[in-house]
Amino acid sequence: MLSIGLWLLLLLLLLLLLPLPLPLPLPLPLPLPLPLPLPLSLPLQLPLPLPLPVLLLLLLLIVLLLLLLPLLLPLPLPLPLPLLLLLRIVLMLLLLLLLLLLLLLLLLLIRLLIRLLLLLLLLLLLLLLLLLLLLLLILLLLLLLLLLLLLLLLLMIIILLLLLFLLLLAMLHNLFLMYHFVKTGKNCYIYFLKGVKNLNFSAIKVLFNWISIGHITDAIVLICTKQHFVIINSFNMPQFPWKLTFDWSYV
Repeated sequence: MLSIGLWLLLLLLLLLLLPLPLPLPLPLPLPLPLPLPLPLSLPLQLPLPLPLPVLLLLLLLIVLLLLLLPLLLPLPLPLPLPLLLLLRIVLMLLLLLLLLLLLLLLLLLIRLLIRLLLLLLLLLLLLLLLLLLLLLLILLLLLLLLLLLLLLLLLMIIILLLLLFLLLLAMLHNLFLMYHFVKTGKNCYIYFLKGVKNLNFSAIKVLFNWISIGHITDAIVLICTKQHFVIINSFNMPQFPWKLTFDWSYV
């Protein structure tokens, strides 16, 4: 009798763990519109009092207790044949239920592992995407740096061309001044400020010898009158030509 009572108590606990059916709604005075039929593709889900893994674990524990119950309870020996057959049938059913629960737990574990693998793949894809974005950003920065270097090179070329143009303009200006003073003067003197030579040339000879000077001096002085001289080309003075008074006795 005690074993039958324990069996009934365990069955009652099993029934308490199962989800209860929803109560039917009371009839309302106003007719309610009929609910729309659910699509066939959506599965019907019953409300569970506990999460499915927890419920499966509880059922597994209950089945294990039911399997161990004949070993824990004192049974009258020898058992009658009908009771022995019933006990074997119950034990086989419990073993089948145990195997089914283990299979369901294994399926849940496989599902969890698949979700974890998908999450890891998603994280790897996000990481690869971030790396690609970082590489693109680095490439853009390198392109910007290359464009800046090209702009600086172009600016340097423009500055060099401008300096060459100014130098050519200054040389043409000096040649024009030289030609002007040589053309207007009959006998002109070339005086090297750093040298010791005082040369007297004719107008045409001065024009061609000024171009073929072999050494660099600080200033080349072209003297055309006894009162003034003009500095034609100067490396240390900021502007040219300058008209200065000249002491003819120094020459």
